[in-house]
Amino acid sequence: MISFPFLTLLLVLPLVGALLLFFIKGSPVQVLRNARAVALWTTCCTFLVFLVVWQEFDAAKSHFQLVHTIPMFGGMGIEYSVGVDGVSLLMLMLTSVLMPLVILAGWSSIQTRPKLYYMALLCMQSFITGAFISLNVIMFYVLFESVLIPMFLLIGIWGGEHRVYATYKFFLFTFFGSILMLVAFLVIGTYVQSFNVADWKSVIEESFSNTVSHALWWALFIGFAIKIPMIPFHTWLPDAHVQAPATASMILAGVLLKLGGYAMIRFHLLAFPALSANYFPVVAGLSIIAIVYASLLAWSQSDMKKLVAYSSIAHMGYVTLGIYSQSAIGVKGAVIQMVSHGIISAGLFYLVDMLYRRTHTRDMHHYGGVVSIAPKLSAIAFIFILGLISLPITSGFVGEIMVTIAVFKVSQLMGILTVVGVVLAPIYGLSLYRQVFLGKTAEVVQKIADITLKEFAICSVLIMMIAWIGIYPKTVIGVLDNTVKHMVKG
Repeated sequence: MISFPFLTLLLVLPLVGALLLFFIKGSPVQVLRNARAVALWTTCCTFLVFLVVWQEFDAAKSHFQLVHTIPMFGGMGIEYSVGVDGVSLLMLMLTSVLMPLVILAGWSSIQTRPKLYYMALLCMQSFITGAFISLNVIMFYVLFESVLIPMFLLIGIWGGEHRVYATYKFFLFTFFGSILMLVAFLVIGTYVQSFNVADWKSVIEESFSNTVSHALWWALFIGFAIKIPMIPFHTWLPDAHVQAPATASMILAGVLLKLGGYAMIRFHLLAFPALSANYFPVVAGLSIIAIVYASLLAWSQSDMKKLVAYSSIAHMGYVTLGIYSQSAIGVKGAVIQMVSHGIISAGLFYLVDMLYRRTHTRDMHHYGGVVSIAPKLSAIAFIFILGLISLPITSGFVGEIMVTIAVFKVSQLMGILTVVGVVLAPIYGLSLYRQVFLGKTAEVVQKIADITLKEFAICSVLIMMIAWIGIYPKTVIGVLDNTVKHMVKG
């Protein structure tokens, strides 16, 4: 095994790129050109480092690998400690694949303050990566919350007309959850006398009284649920998506929402396995409500961005269902669903942006007949819609079917209710496609251009990921097998 700290390099590289952006000088045209180049090359180099991490990872092992630790702050238990297992490896894959595509997606649309824009994106990549590989709880918390800063800037500066309202709503919701998380982390870490993730396993529930254990469970659950988001903590997400620039929406839905699901796996299942099992009916009820209610809300939308935003809430409901089923197939299905949703939702938000840049409207009522004017764009859109509705041989099918099987094993009634969401997704997904791409050609689309080479390249990468996981899921399931078996046993 190579001892070089590749995980640290994965975390640091985007920060180095952000620092280089700070020193770019010249005319506005030169600054824009050089900032784009630095950001793209940085994310591409980071992806290459990830490929090395993937190669070095041994799926036969269940413990953390490529561990790199630097002691800090004396005996306080706070240290720089990173490592990777099957779950975090797939989250790193999602982040590393999406970020270069996000840079390309905003290549021509971002013209103002490009240095700050690309610095925010690169810092966000570093913070998200750090959160996924952190083995120290305090380090995780700092990076988990640091993500708020660049996202706040992306929505607040480059967002839509009501960006200030959306930005503060996003910040206040997530900040409230952050306070609960911090209190719970400090109480647990102080009592256990360790902030190392490995030391929390099977200790916490035995260390506290019944009342305190329940309070800590709920504090962490609410903090994570806001980030996913679960109903009733979801209202910040549609506003944030509608006002955010397309690239921010791609990151928000593609990667940022996954931090909540990842934290549930990493901390809730680890620290509170028995309590999490006891609360499964509650979590399952909230998840099924999210799947059904958000699907109905998606069906009622005319704004394409809002439709995709509500569909995100519905699809993340499968993630929480799978996690708290505490079965191997359920947890693996939840992780695959996170990866799949990240890819598909990023593609859908980019699709909406492609249409908006051509027509300057997201209202589906103004569309119709795009397929006759832009057939290639329409074909790409149809593939993303197939992923959205979880058609077999797409990645969306794999995660959802695994989670549904896990839920049926726990409760047939809950399993039947879960299937309702599977039925609703084609209704709003195909409705979107019918209104926008089929039927009589609307005036607003009569002169639009078909898909460009850059747009086709971005979409092709996402489609290959959707097909790869959908047709050959054994690749990603194999990465998860031993990690998840170890978690469920624990």
